[in-house]
Amino acid sequence: KVAAELAKTGIAFIDAPVSGGPKGAATGTMSMVIGAEDADLARAMPVLEGMSGTRVHVGQCGAGNVAKIANNMLAACHLISTAE
Repeated sequence: KVAAELAKTGIAFIDAPVSGGPKGAATGTMSMVIGAEDADLARAMPVLEGMSGTRVHVGQCGAGNVAKIANNMLAACHLISTAE
C-alpha cells in the first residue's frame, strides 16, 4: 500500500529487511532480502552495497518482507523442534 501511494507522486519504494544484528550493522556485513522493481533497485544499489555484504533480490516490492518473515518463522520452528 505504501509503495502504491508513493508511486502516485513519483517516489520509488523498496523493502530491504536485514539480518546480522548490531555487529553486522556496524561492520556493513548485514544480509538483505530485497523487494523492489528492477529499475528502483538499480538506483538504490550503491547505497545498499555500503550497508550490507549480501543482497538477494527476491521479487517486487513487498517480497523482501515476506521472505524475511518466512525465514524468521522457519528459524523459530527449528529452535522449537531442537528444544523438543
